[in-house]
Amino acid sequence: LPPATSTALLAVSDPAARVLALETIKGAVAHQIAAVTRAAIDVGLPTSLLTLLQDEDQPLSAMASPPTASREDTAAKVLAIDILQSLSEDPEQGPSVTELLSHSQAWKWCEGQRHDLFVAAGPSATLR
Repeated sequence: LPPATSTALLAVSDPAARVLALETIKGAVAHQIAAVTRAAIDVGLPTSLLTLLQDEDQPLSAMASPPTASREDTAAKVLAIDILQSLSEDPEQGPSVTELLSHSQAWKWCEGQRHDLFVAAGPSATLR
């Protein structure tokens, strides 16, 4: 992952493009390739994803009431949760991610919940 990845991710103003970027990162991280996971952590991706989850304009509670949140905003939060879970399961880098997550109020809210119920399965409409 390029060094600017985590900062650029939050700066993406097009919600569909943000979802596409998160889907790509999720796919890369899900394979638990040590170099990808290490790069994600080195560029601060977990912190950026937690920032996305703590977005005051679209709080996590908005996921429970879809009319107040766009489908893309909700999908971005679900993807961020999935990526953070994958990173925390990495044998080498997982403990540092788990430590970071343990101090996050946003993570405490979403930890252990099934968020895949809020988004359609498969790639976003952007890819179709």
